[in-house]
Amino acid sequence: MKSLATRPTAPLGEYEKSITQYQMAISFFQVGKGKNHVDTLTTKLELTSAVLAAGNSAEAVELSEQTYDTVKSEYGPEHLLTLSATNAFCKSLESVGRHHEAKVLLETVYHHLYDTWGERHPTTMSASSNLASIYRRTGRIHEAVQLNQQALVLAEEVHGTGHPSTLSYLHNLAASYSVAGRSNEAVELYARAIEPGRLRHTG
Repeated sequence: MKSLATRPTAPLGEYEKSITQYQMAISFFQVGKGKNHVDTLTTKLELTSAVLAAGNSAEAVELSEQTYDTVKSEYGPEHLLTLSATNAFCKSLESVGRHHEAKVLLETVYHHLYDTWGERHPTTMSASSNLASIYRRTGRIHEAVQLNQQALVLAEEVHGTGHPSTLSYLHNLAASYSVAGRSNEAVELYARAIEPGRLRHTG
């Protein structure tokens, strides 16, 4: 899962192509494995991410809420897929300004992920970065910076410095530094986030 309020980082046509592919895959899994199979529901979460990345926030909220409700009902609140679905739902909620709802849900899921899977699990890191994004947007900048710093350090250790997820976390930390008035540090991080012809922008 990516961080909250994802903005498009590729031409819109690429997202539309991905959305179509995910929709086809969902149809295939529904027929072959059932509408509530893990593969079907996981692909629905991937579809939600693509829809959100394409800028269709309201549709992403609807899709992610439906998937979250289904996953929670089918697999229970402790299942990793449920935690991933919660993370995706919070991301969609935050993208339409429903910060408080997203914060309450995401604080719960983050602490559970941390306790169950550890801080180095990709879903835990994603939830941490997403929670930091909410804190940044609601004035809790010190907590946002701490979580962003933690996510970046772990991503560099787990994925390496050039991985897309690492660059995403780097950009998010730069955004928090900027809000915190740490402009020089923010500029340095933004510069590191730039690859030839492309900015991994997700904060």
